[in-house]
Amino acid sequence: MSPKLGISCSQPSGAEKSRALSSEQRRKWIAAISDDEAEAILHAWEFWARLNQLEPAGDWVNWLVMAGRGFGKTRIGAEQVRKWVKEFPMVNLVGPTTADIRDVMVQGGGAGSAIMEICGKDETPVYEKSKRRLVWRNGAQSLLFSAEEPERLRGPQHMKVWCDELAAWKYADEAWEQMEFGLPWAESAGCNHDNAEAHKADQGPCRQPPDLHDPGLDLRQ
Repeated sequence: MSPKLGISCSQPSGAEKSRALSSEQRRKWIAAISDDEAEAILHAWEFWARLNQLEPAGDWVNWLVMAGRGFGKTRIGAEQVRKWVKEFPMVNLVGPTTADIRDVMVQGGGAGSAIMEICGKDETPVYEKSKRRLVWRNGAQSLLFSAEEPERLRGPQHMKVWCDELAAWKYADEAWEQMEFGLPWAESAGCNHDNAEAHKADQGPCRQPPDLHDPGLDLRQ
């Protein structure tokens, strides 16, 4: 990629920089990149994202994106899942309804924001509709939950979760509570695997959920 369009979270995105070029400069830059580079740029979120669409810096637990129509909330969530599954073997999704999960979060409707729309050809997960899950190329999985059925969140564990359109959840309090119960184990157990395949192969302590009755367990972490 041309140094003029390098990616940095502290600077304008590559797309913004390209728009600032003259027509002639942009034409020369496009002509100079290879097909592989063009494919990589097409699926490079850091190139296209605005600064306010990128993950916050620092150690955070909940990231709330509260914005209006057209801000790119769905794309942000999908891209965050795409990033997380490279590090964590269980990254789940919770949406308002089963249809919303399928049509907005997973498959999309042509807007180019859903998971199956943003992934490159070598990383697109397998969508197993009957099992309500996505299976990623590296072995990571994303279980799909509807907030209309909070009881289904009782039991399954999560390492990261994308929750979409919380204001539209029918049983918001119940679904959120059950989702949170499945979150603490990854942090508290200190999972230090480099990727999903390493985590899956290791049957060590990081695969064990915490004892929720342990008075020393801090669920705020």
